[in-house]
Amino acid sequence: MTPQITFYLPTTHSNPYPETIAQYWPWMQNQQVKYPGPESWILQTYLQLKAAGFDCQLSQDLPERGIIIAHRYHFKNTQKPNPTQLFICTRDDKFIHPYSQHHIVQNARQTKLLSVAPIWRSTYIPLWTQIGLTPRNADRTNKFENLTYLGDPDCLAPELKDPTWATNLAALGINWIVNADTSTWSDYSTTDAILAIRSFDKNPHHHKPASKLLNAWLAGVPAILGPESAYRNERHSPDDYLEASSVESALEAVKRLKQDPALRQRIINQSRTRAQEIQTDALRDRWIQFLTGPATKQYHRWCATPRWQQEAFLEGRRQILHKLDGIQRRRGITLQPS
Repeated sequence: MTPQITFYLPTTHSNPYPETIAQYWPWMQNQQVKYPGPESWILQTYLQLKAAGFDCQLSQDLPERGIIIAHRYHFKNTQKPNPTQLFICTRDDKFIHPYSQHHIVQNARQTKLLSVAPIWRSTYIPLWTQIGLTPRNADRTNKFENLTYLGDPDCLAPELKDPTWATNLAALGINWIVNADTSTWSDYSTTDAILAIRSFDKNPHHHKPASKLLNAWLAGVPAILGPESAYRNERHSPDDYLEASSVESALEAVKRLKQDPALRQRIINQSRTRAQEIQTDALRDRWIQFLTGPATKQYHRWCATPRWQQEAFLEGRRQILHKLDGIQRRRGITLQPS
């Protein structure tokens, strides 16, 4: 029997939460949310599953029992589950929660990093792709003129913000477009390829998602990306995307796409195949299978565990986290907020 499933999201907004997934993106735009992590993971997932007819609820109050999914922001470090609560923490790029029995991570590499302490169970589920995405206009056919970055300019490698980069692209007949307007991030209609590289310092960015790549697949455009673990984890074929580890190799990737229409078409064809894996229905199914399968089994095991064993489990979590935190701090990395 599936227990009560609650998406826990304390309100921080003046307007009521939307009631349908169709209202979600306009609501987000109106709220002008600076950090949308809790809404993206909790509110959007609830609305997506509700739209699929899945039995779950959204609550601003922490329920006394059942499976409780919350963002890391809303699980306090000292907050422990009671004997009839299973805490599932959506971690995104934040620290692990000491007492959550399970974490949802946005980068498959995070599950391997957490395996250093196997009592922290984790499951990789990609973040939802862009709502209302408009794919590249088919009328553009073989045009290759507009190379676009859709995102926060602060997350773009400094070398790509230098005027020299735009000048070099212009010499190839390429327009370099940095689009920081969140209201138009769904529009790929005039985009011929995207480029998204955070840095050229070999940082694998294990805490970041593969969203730029997944959206490019849905849009039907080639992507030039950095050597990040999230992208590499999703890569099944050389035609999934082009990788660049330096500003020179990024420019070379642009030249390849410009000069080789056959390469562009192979990547576009591959994107159509890969897009099937990340359609809304496919991601809904992943969530439902997780909640009705592993999460439900873990909940029943937790409830059947004697209280003294539950307390020992939680105390073990506290001690292990304390030791790990000390090790990581000495290495200049913090596992949890102070």
